[in-house]
Amino acid sequence: MKSILLLLTLGLGALVLTGGGCTTTEDTTTNTNATVVDVDEDEVMEADDADEDTEVEVEDEDAVAAAGTISVTNSGNTFTPADVTINVGDSVEFSVGATHNVVEVTEADYTANGKTLKDSGFEVDFGGTKTVTFDEPGTYYYVCQPHVGLGMKGTVIVE
Repeated sequence: MKSILLLLTLGLGALVLTGGGCTTTEDTTTNTNATVVDVDEDEVMEADDADEDTEVEVEDEDAVAAAGTISVTNSGNTFTPADVTINVGDSVEFSVGATHNVVEVTEADYTANGKTLKDSGFEVDFGGTKTVTFDEPGTYYYVCQPHVGLGMKGTVIVE
């Protein structure tokens, strides 16, 4: 089993990772399932009482992977960048102008320049900004409803 070291500084911290699906709120996307990484209580107490950085061993290497955020905007009637590749747990912040929106569609709709919101898919209102966290690997397809016929669409590939 691989193990890594997590540095705790300035008090007690908790590491929470998400899994499963996601739901959207007005400003951000929040996950419906959460997994808490278990750290030995005695080690946390030692880290909390330490005067300087203390190393705490964490057994789940994947649980501590740094999550990143990629920004997608629009430039005219295209998304920039249109296609992004991220890791599970990473986020994409969509920020579009007043005449654009973002809706997740099925692969079939994407290919046919369709614009029907996928069941339980993410969406960003016209002129809105929203951060979507992707917790499952796969390819997610999205379009701007009024401009999909002009090629305003993209993909998020989650590895």
